[in-house]
Amino acid sequence: MSYYVLGVFTPFILIVVFYVVWLFSQLCHALVNWAMKKVHYRLIRTRYLEESEVNPDGEWEGLSIEPTAKRFTEALIRDGGRFKYIPLFG
Repeated sequence: MSYYVLGVFTPFILIVVFYVVWLFSQLCHALVNWAMKKVHYRLIRTRYLEESEVNPDGEWEGLSIEPTAKRFTEALIRDGGRFKYIPLFG
């Protein structure tokens, strides 16, 4: 009689076990997402170029600036002077 009851309830027990494992995995996923958001928002900084740092007229003559730095600065100016960075080593 006891083996019959065990055979009847085994599929339901397995369903409950799989559901508990799924809930646990969802909880772990939520905790990792929360931790990653905390780390991301503490690491990533947003900075805006000040007016004194920008060359609004595009007059780059006479300045000793590399072409890649010039293109980067012009791209920042087009984006409103906003850029995001990760501060490393202070």
